[in-house]
Amino acid sequence: NFGTLVSSSSSSVFLIPSLLPLSIPEEELHESWPLSEHSKHFRQFRRIYQFSFLPLCFFSRLVVRLLHHPQIDALRIWRTGVVFCYRPPTSGAPGMGSRIETPESNQIEKALISFDERQYSLCVYQRIFSTESF
Repeated sequence: NFGTLVSSSSSSVFLIPSLLPLSIPEEELHESWPLSEHSKHFRQFRRIYQFSFLPLCFFSRLVVRLLHHPQIDALRIWRTGVVFCYRPPTSGAPGMGSRIETPESNQIEKALISFDERQYSLCVYQRIFSTESF
């Protein structure tokens, strides 16, 4: 197992990150990640990681690991990027224990991660949505 293949548990579909498209049309990206950076319904954070060197397979392995996480749903994937949604554990989920109800428990998180192979930079955007205004 080299961490470069993702299989779907519900079917016999496999995802090979190196065969993904180089980019996706902007319209498709904006369906999952609207352009607006300011909203009263979410907060957005950005972190840029700059490396002096990364192996070529770094990003594909990162995506494969993310997609194996049971609470992460990929919304869009391309060779150098991914948009995903994190679903918090629900109470009574096996192995998760009971959830304590807090004001933050109604929040949903989405993230966009993109990798620039030439600059060795990883850009992570995170949006935290809430039914209440920030």
